[in-house]
Amino acid sequence: AGCESGPKEGDPAYEEWKENHVCQRNTTKKAGEMEVEAGLILFKRSLERHSVRYTTVLSDGDSRTYLALQEENVYGYIPITKEDCVNHVKKRMGTALRNLVDKHKKSTGLESLSGKGRLTGDLINKLSSYYGWALKSHDDVDAMQRAVMATYYHVTSNDEVANHTFCPTGTNSWCRQNAADAKGEPAPKHPRSLPPHVCEALLPIYQRLSDKKLLQRCQRGKTQNSNECLHSMIWALAPKDRHASLFTVEAAVAEAVMKFNAGNERSSAGILKELGLNPGIHSSKRMAEKDCRRSVASASKRSSADNLQRNLKKRHAHANNPSDYMPGAY
Repeated sequence: AGCESGPKEGDPAYEEWKENHVCQRNTTKKAGEMEVEAGLILFKRSLERHSVRYTTVLSDGDSRTYLALQEENVYGYIPITKEDCVNHVKKRMGTALRNLVDKHKKSTGLESLSGKGRLTGDLINKLSSYYGWALKSHDDVDAMQRAVMATYYHVTSNDEVANHTFCPTGTNSWCRQNAADAKGEPAPKHPRSLPPHVCEALLPIYQRLSDKKLLQRCQRGKTQNSNECLHSMIWALAPKDRHASLFTVEAAVAEAVMKFNAGNERSSAGILKELGLNPGIHSSKRMAEKDCRRSVASASKRSSADNLQRNLKKRHAHANNPSDYMPGAY
């Protein structure tokens, strides 16, 4: 469907082919520059097409599109702010820790960080999850920073040297040491004792990922989940690892948008109706089953996330404002 499949210049049929050819190529940019170009197109035409200005960019950490918008100054004196997807920022902790372990493995002059009693894969996953919880359970930059550093000092504490001053206090605190202290019970033993050189290696990563400028971009707790969900539906119709014509891509995007907004059953019935066809019983049933599975999965994920968020907020609020009345306390 592209120019490569047509006759070459000098071929007898070339002139006739060129006259009738409608080229599908719509960019000359390389793969890494296409996102920037698309962003500029969307922002520049927003006023003309929709009478709106996009004043916020939610990104996954790649700043090229945002920097291009800043350079173009698309809205004049009206600034565009950048926010980071919390889920992508959370992954930076795991990536940074794994890179740190690999760096120490490859260097002969550095002491190993991996192995039993050190930075294992399981501990790295836990630290990444703790970092994500710290970001999502607070909407204040100072509180987020304190929560991030609390996870560092908590995990690097041991029975000889303990530092739980950043951890939440109160009987409902996730910190077992502070919870035991609030109940007047003996402090439990720490589950691990990381070597001093491991603790020292972790600190710069935590300091970098608790920078207030970064946390400010995560303050509203926004994610790209809905975008990625739509993208997965497009890729299911037109896989991104295979070449496709412009018509194929446009058709895949249109169908995916319909299914994303209206569901499989309604969108498929609408397409067939436009073609003068009626959906069969089995086809309609199959589409309804897909919609049902999607709704159930979405509700389950949302419920789990909401419950986690609610529990974290309750613990945080209780730690800061302990109640004067406790059932059975008097």
